[in-house]
Amino acid sequence: MKNLRADRWLDVRDALNNAGICMLVGCEPTDVYDLYDQLLPIGRRDGVVAVLGDTNSYPEASFHLKGPLADVVPEVLALGANSRILEDGSIRTYYPGVTVTHTTTGRSIAYGDFSTHSDNNIPLHTKSFSSPFPRLKTRRVLSKADLMSMTDLDIVRLCKTSPSLTDTPLARELSLPPVYILASNIVVKVGPETHLHESEAKATVLVREQTTIPVPAIYRFFRHDGLSYLVMEYVHGDTLDVCWGDLSNWRKLRIAFTLRNYVRQLRRIRTPQTEKQVPGPITDNPSRPLPCYTPALGEYPVNAFTSYSKLRDWMNGRYRVTERLHGEHLGWPPFDDSEPLVFVHGDLCLRNIILGTDNRVWLIDFGCAGIYPRWFEAWGSRDSALFKPPKLWNAARKIAVGDYKTQEGFNGVCQYAFSYGLELSDPGEE
Repeated sequence: MKNLRADRWLDVRDALNNAGICMLVGCEPTDVYDLYDQLLPIGRRDGVVAVLGDTNSYPEASFHLKGPLADVVPEVLALGANSRILEDGSIRTYYPGVTVTHTTTGRSIAYGDFSTHSDNNIPLHTKSFSSPFPRLKTRRVLSKADLMSMTDLDIVRLCKTSPSLTDTPLARELSLPPVYILASNIVVKVGPETHLHESEAKATVLVREQTTIPVPAIYRFFRHDGLSYLVMEYVHGDTLDVCWGDLSNWRKLRIAFTLRNYVRQLRRIRTPQTEKQVPGPITDNPSRPLPCYTPALGEYPVNAFTSYSKLRDWMNGRYRVTERLHGEHLGWPPFDDSEPLVFVHGDLCLRNIILGTDNRVWLIDFGCAGIYPRWFEAWGSRDSALFKPPKLWNAARKIAVGDYKTQEGFNGVCQYAFSYGLELSDPGEE
């Protein structure tokens, strides 16, 4: 660089004065001594000074990736816009809601990264920035006859040698239960031995029997060694949390009205529970209701309720608990029981809606479904458990499920008690 003509030095200085990134490849500090006045301000204005190669240290460098130029330059140039090299030489890659760090020792560390103050500002809900999913080697199509000829133990053993749809950095961070790809047309959802998977199977079957909504076929359900196994159809496509940002506004609007039709069909489903107005997960015996597990009631299973009025009174009690914890009157109207209980998916958010390769909109994961107030669907569609809603999703979900702003405000207050005061007694009963 010392051999540059005077006019070229001026060009370099002008470029550095406006640069956000400066990459020094194979340069010793003495080579750029005359440019220090231009290099220092780059870092001060949140820019990056990158040094590549086996050179001496630069105090003003943002990071220094040491190694032969033949190795480090291709490595840097291969990085995507969602990757950074850290000072210790490790590489950090950002995905929607999760950050993965690959250390120089070959170790990979994944952690959830949902804070608005995080460095992770990768756009959500687009395939371009979705976590890369490995190409999975799946078995051939398995006929229903072959599947039904298998014993429960056969399926358990096959799961142990099958790839899992939830084997991703984000899923591992959130401890999501495995969903094994038994064959190219069949998956097996495995979880703790509770009533939830059995209720999910019953809910899915109800939807297939009483509506025209595309949902996975349920083939088998069984329990083995403390776990439950739900065997169902494998729906190929992209969940909306992956592809929503890639869709045109017109396509999003069409999906919103498709979901509106689906929700109306769900609300017309009839069961003994809807006739007797008994809230909770789907059960064959409404006189013995099951504990509730659905986003509108928090992240933990709660009481079984024998009647609509029991649910109403309990929810109003949780609202009063929150007011006591905050020490003030919060001003929302009480629990709205003005409409009858209906069938509700319960978790109708982006990750549970698939735009299939057959171009149809599929609903999956009825694990939170049950007989609840229709505004519970609005709360479950918020997609607030993990990500802030992407552009136009709030508008789309209100088209699909209705606008229940007041009820969501009431339930937002109750959520605090679900997390911090679930065991506290109702102040109104003291």
